[in-house]
Amino acid sequence: MGKTYSTLIKTSRHSHYTDRLWLGTATDSGRAIVRAKPAKSNKHAVGQPKPAAAADSGLSVVGVDVNKLENGTNHHTGQFDIPELVVRREAAFTVKITASRDIDDINDTIEIFLQTGTAPSYQNNSKLSEFKTVSKEGAEVVVSVSIPHSAVIGEWALRVVTRCKDGDNVHENTYDHPQHVYVLFNPWCKDDDTYMGNEEQCDEYVLNDMGTIYYGTPGNIGSRDWNYGQFEEGVLPACLKLLSRSKLATEYMSDAVVVTRILSRMVNTPDMNGLMVANWGGCYDNGTPPSGWNGSVKVLEDYYNKGCPVLYGQCWVMAAVASTVLRCLGIPCRCVTNFNSAHDSGRAGVSTLHWDTTDGTSLDDRATGLVWNFHVWNEAWMSNTTLPPGNGGWQAFDVTPQKAGGEVIRAGPTSVQAIKNGHTSLNHDTGCFYGEIHADVLHCTKDGSVVSREDGVAGSVICTKAVGQDDMEDITHEYKHPQGTEDSKLAAMTAHGSALLSRPDAQAATGGDVEVDVLHPDKAFIGSAINCEVSVENKSTAEERTVKVIISGRMMHYTGISAGIVSHLIKEFTLKPESIERLSVEIKESDYIDHLVEFPSLKFTAVVNVTETGQTLIKSPTFRLLEPELSLSVDNTQVKHNHMFSLQIKLRNPLGKPLKKGRFTIDSLGIQKTRVISHKTIPAGEEISLNVYLVPKKLGERKVLVNFTCPQLHNVCGSLKVTVVEPPPPPTPTPEPVEIAKESTELHELKVKDELDDHIVPLESEPELITESEPPHHDDVATPTTHDEETIETNTDDVPTEKAPVVEETPSNIEVFSDKMAESILKDFPGHSESSETRKEVRVHTQSSVDGDEHSTTKITKQSTTTIVTQQSKKTVTVSSSSDDPPPVTTQEFLHTEEGVTNGPDASPVPIITEDGQVFVETTDVVHPSEPEENSAEAQINSDTHL
Repeated sequence: MGKTYSTLIKTSRHSHYTDRLWLGTATDSGRAIVRAKPAKSNKHAVGQPKPAAAADSGLSVVGVDVNKLENGTNHHTGQFDIPELVVRREAAFTVKITASRDIDDINDTIEIFLQTGTAPSYQNNSKLSEFKTVSKEGAEVVVSVSIPHSAVIGEWALRVVTRCKDGDNVHENTYDHPQHVYVLFNPWCKDDDTYMGNEEQCDEYVLNDMGTIYYGTPGNIGSRDWNYGQFEEGVLPACLKLLSRSKLATEYMSDAVVVTRILSRMVNTPDMNGLMVANWGGCYDNGTPPSGWNGSVKVLEDYYNKGCPVLYGQCWVMAAVASTVLRCLGIPCRCVTNFNSAHDSGRAGVSTLHWDTTDGTSLDDRATGLVWNFHVWNEAWMSNTTLPPGNGGWQAFDVTPQKAGGEVIRAGPTSVQAIKNGHTSLNHDTGCFYGEIHADVLHCTKDGSVVSREDGVAGSVICTKAVGQDDMEDITHEYKHPQGTEDSKLAAMTAHGSALLSRPDAQAATGGDVEVDVLHPDKAFIGSAINCEVSVENKSTAEERTVKVIISGRMMHYTGISAGIVSHLIKEFTLKPESIERLSVEIKESDYIDHLVEFPSLKFTAVVNVTETGQTLIKSPTFRLLEPELSLSVDNTQVKHNHMFSLQIKLRNPLGKPLKKGRFTIDSLGIQKTRVISHKTIPAGEEISLNVYLVPKKLGERKVLVNFTCPQLHNVCGSLKVTVVEPPPPPTPTPEPVEIAKESTELHELKVKDELDDHIVPLESEPELITESEPPHHDDVATPTTHDEETIETNTDDVPTEKAPVVEETPSNIEVFSDKMAESILKDFPGHSESSETRKEVRVHTQSSVDGDEHSTTKITKQSTTTIVTQQSKKTVTVSSSSDDPPPVTTQEFLHTEEGVTNGPDASPVPIITEDGQVFVETTDVVHPSEPEENSAEAQINSDTHL
């Protein structure tokens, strides 16, 4: 509903409004301003005439059409699944205004205003009124509204002011449009902060609603797909709600740097009403495990609806959600994974690990600057005017930067180019990013003596998703100069200055003639035994060496924290000159099964002490353990729009113990909102199969994402591409009318004969359809509830596969037509076969998904229903009788398609599924024509259920 205000203005004060039809820029710095205060409002429906009470006020607005389809296409916002208009800065959009009468060019004026914030003004770019006339005819006028590149982003109110000259007076009416207009950044506009200048990159980093997150270790990089879903219903309002809760002043919402920096704080900070709560502890009982998310949409929906931070996230989840938020607001954004990410390495850029060399124990509590296996942050594209020229383009920002002690701070946005060149003094937090990708790792003894140094460990691989494809793109060169080059040394001196000269690694022990190496498998799968080898070589040509080798294996969190020791071996031996000793270690599944964590890895460490020379060596590689994958399959990867299809999910438990309290999470943009199916137990070593039914709502290529998580096993994922296409139009049947003669005698019991003319009468009305009003119940098949997130528990012992509804034959007093009678009717249908079979009417027992009560169809006695099916059409003839009255006979036409039987050309295929999950099954006696090549056919009852 719009709002209309009426005001009477004297022409002596505002004569410049009444000399013509004013549809352009007016006074006051090129903007039209309404100086009269609005009077009492009169609400009226958009597009309807104004109430009679306002008819005397002159010209008024009865409707505004914001041309959502056309403007959405022109502004690259047509994908937004919301009713409001979404536009971008520095681009005009058209509005059609319908007045209460024809517009008078001499005495009428019209103005349009857009404003946002609590105190809108032209000075802070939160109010505008710049437009021009496109066309005018009668009571309709189309205007083009311009939004400057400096306008603040957010939710804008649209107001139309009309004035009509009436003698010495001016009647003013104000119309407030019932829907807001959303204004976003515009990376397609050269004057916008976010201008990108590359159409393919804009498509990828702004319009692509799918992405890929990379994780693992440098030697074994894994990936999982992610639904950004920035255009989904409710996402844009949630993003703006997050921004508004930051208390950022309205005028700063026009600055992409400020917006990005405030969001880097808001995504993960509960005390600021932030978006998510971070959790690396492994206990997620009161929330969703981080690996249980498939996309950002559900996170933002929960935040918007509940008004509190969502449980739980980690760096990769929050970075993915941050990408959604920025893309939604119009800022090009991508997720970046840094492998071997050094946190809090200090000004000298060093991470130190301490060891007890007597027993090979790692002293984690004394470590400074832990090295994570991987860490995910973001990049946003913008012209960063807070930095010197040449530092625009990709700006790194981190929503989960870590400091010693677990303190969370915000970082960025800062120029990737500045990070590469070591300009750590520039805004914002450039030094934080430089340290994460350039730190060296020192291995020290208890007393702090440096045993060994690993150069270039941090930032060994930095990657993101490639443009326009699902492959990984290595962007390490964008952050780092090649190791050892003059540019690399210059960047290090620029970053660290004199601190570089005082590094503790200058005291590192040198010399010695014993070398150690650790070999591990290229791929190690969870649930299998893992074999590693330590080789110790004596390089001396003349002397023996007595060595003590301490070998330990530890399960590791990806954050560099130990989750438990899984192997420990100490061995002493003598090495002859120029000899090699190889030690093999097998880590069994039983050794590590109770220490598994999210994104698990094994750190296999060899500490070697040489008695003769006092030499100490430490080698400690980390390698990833591979999770099993979900197997997803469909009958055909081309699925039909608005037609149900079945997705089969298979999972084998790789562990030697049951998986308990598991949950499958299913997501697919345009097909399925987040759905959770709980599964109590998967026995050790067994495979389960789950069938899920989905209905595509949007056309085009889609991905179905499924993950499985439980306390014993995390990050088990699978994805499947399907293409949603329009189904072919159903054939249009043109059957001739079926002539049915009326029986003259009174029937007490219906008797079926071979002569059709003896038993049926002319058509007069439609039959009463026998339907089921409750959804079928299956123990192991998930059925949607009215909740936003469905949680269905499957049986503990049974494999969760689909079961058909219970089907029974109807009582014998319900009879069917004979073959000859059916053949007589079929002659009137095109495309029928010469012979047919009959099947008695059936009834389907179903169970409600709400209260669980069973209901079955009550059949009318002495009623017979026959459904004749051909390749093109179907008819149902129902005959019923009582002891006193002749039987009324009615028919109803149906269309027959390969998806099912439909009640007319526009009806849904059976079973009919309502939004709340109820299934209505049509059950009738079915007479199927035989297939030409087989001369027989069976009647089939469509008993599919919708999960």
